[in-house]
Amino acid sequence: MAFTGDEWVEIWVAGQKSYCWNRRTSETSTDDAVVASWAGQNDAIYGKFYYWKIESSDPPVWILPELRPAQNALSDVRPPPPTDPPLAKEVPAVDCEPLPFSEPGTDDVLQVDESWVRVESSKKESVPYFWNFKLGVATATLPRGKSARWTGFCSDNDNAWYYVDVASGMTTWELPSRKLVAPSWAQSQALKSPHDDLQPVWLELGAPVGIVGLLMQCRCNGQVGVIIEAMSGRFIVRVADEGALCALKPENLRPLPTGTLVELVGLPVATLNGMVGTVKTSLQSMRSGPWRYLVRLPDGSEESLKGTNLKPRSRLWDLHTSLSPAGRGCHLRWRDEQSKIFIDSKGEHRRYVLHLPSGFDTTEFELVARWPLLVYMHGAGGGTFFTHSKKSLRTVGMQRAARSFVVITPRCEWTWRDKPSDWILELIQAFKALEWIDYGRIYLTGCSMGGMGVWELGARRPDLFAAISPVAAHHQRERTHWLAQRLLSTPVYAFHDDHDGTCPIAPEKVLWQLLQESGHQNFCSLVTTGVDHCKVHEQAYCNSEDLYNWFLEHRSHA
Repeated sequence: MAFTGDEWVEIWVAGQKSYCWNRRTSETSTDDAVVASWAGQNDAIYGKFYYWKIESSDPPVWILPELRPAQNALSDVRPPPPTDPPLAKEVPAVDCEPLPFSEPGTDDVLQVDESWVRVESSKKESVPYFWNFKLGVATATLPRGKSARWTGFCSDNDNAWYYVDVASGMTTWELPSRKLVAPSWAQSQALKSPHDDLQPVWLELGAPVGIVGLLMQCRCNGQVGVIIEAMSGRFIVRVADEGALCALKPENLRPLPTGTLVELVGLPVATLNGMVGTVKTSLQSMRSGPWRYLVRLPDGSEESLKGTNLKPRSRLWDLHTSLSPAGRGCHLRWRDEQSKIFIDSKGEHRRYVLHLPSGFDTTEFELVARWPLLVYMHGAGGGTFFTHSKKSLRTVGMQRAARSFVVITPRCEWTWRDKPSDWILELIQAFKALEWIDYGRIYLTGCSMGGMGVWELGARRPDLFAAISPVAAHHQRERTHWLAQRLLSTPVYAFHDDHDGTCPIAPEKVLWQLLQESGHQNFCSLVTTGVDHCKVHEQAYCNSEDLYNWFLEHRSHA
């Protein structure tokens, strides 16, 4: 193979040129006729060579750039490993340190691009995989939207690992700020309890777990997944149905909670495999052996099963069928929403309607921002956010909502006198954990009976919503003080007409006033005159973009 340009390096000892070194052939020369592009000198502190480009003011580097083949020359797919020059002598250290490499924070979801290495080959493994050298974890695939900064190879001569910077092509024996430790796909082992002879084993590869106690990526709290790897004191958990990939400490894991939706797998009775049930309880009374769960099946029967025979499933049962961008146009269309199934913690099938934004495409997740979520509570007459009327689709408000938000409309089975069911909050919590949802921008709104649902749900989980907007709403008077107390820190934008005969404004004004007197810092209202109860929907959602602009000004910190 022919190389050109920078294969010769001047080696400096005691502050002056000593000889030239050919880093391709490893030959050395003291011939003054040899023209080198680079110079190098050993740093006594690090015990490594650093290099600088001759006749250039660029700062020194610790790694020489990859040798480039001459034009039309055949090249190896694998770059040559880095080598140090021969005959090197110790010289005084110079003021030249490696570029700093920041340590990861407490975020437990694997999203650190700079730390990812694509491991191309080794003697033990033939299939490429990805290794995060900061977290000390390996995965078969990268987290969504992430890319590997390095490519790792194993030297055929001495089985030592070396790495290529994907961006610059430079090669190194060591990764930034971290002494080289060769990655291994086979380091998986469960952490044992200090009383493992008395306690059943539940932290093992393939075991289902619940996620709790995360401080930064709190959207994953309350989710379930499967342990797929255990390395460097952390467990790698894949959230149910190909969700986020998490590197979690043991203290952030729990056995599956009651009500978890699971699919039966790996059982000797073939008829049971593929069945879906709910966890009734975990059998913690066992003294040893694998952890077991009591699972209730659809026919009412119950089975005691090992954890590794259970695959947690997302409660957003058929959501994945909606995520293909095929056929999604740029404009809002009549009845373009999709009816979906949500399975609540009691195993009941609930219905909701989903509308994805124009241009939505999860296959290009890394190129777009996460989408805000708008939850709409319908009135007693039913319907969905975008099916109030066909005429309304052409309004500026509806068009803005269709462009800017993921919109879901839960199907409410209660009456206007009843408080909303808790499964709505379970549905929103499930959406909160999705990678393409901005969990800091979840908004709740609803009209009439749905407005009452906004007051109630917003007060039950004020941590879940960045802002709420009750429209032509009502509420149970005996709960006025409780609602005001719970919503004191939640931004509220209320719409009402002063002559509404269906949901009179007077009781609402009592709640509004109590919020303001309690020191609410972000309450606003819009009161119209002479707008029929059934027309307030258009006033709030269709005639302008004001509500959507107001929503997007607010972001929760939960």
